[in-house]
Amino acid sequence: SESFTSRAEAMKREKWFKSKSGRKKIAEILKNFLEAEGNGLSVSSR
Repeated sequence: SESFTSRAEAMKREKWFKSKSGRKKIAEILKNFLEAEGNGLSVSSR
């Protein structure tokens, strides 16, 4: 039963990822992550 629920969750998540709001949110997270990464690199290299 656990595999069934996880599969349902995965499908739900995939549907959300494919939706416009999901993609927008992911792009936002990636952008924030890359900016934080860039800030961290510039700080550590100083």
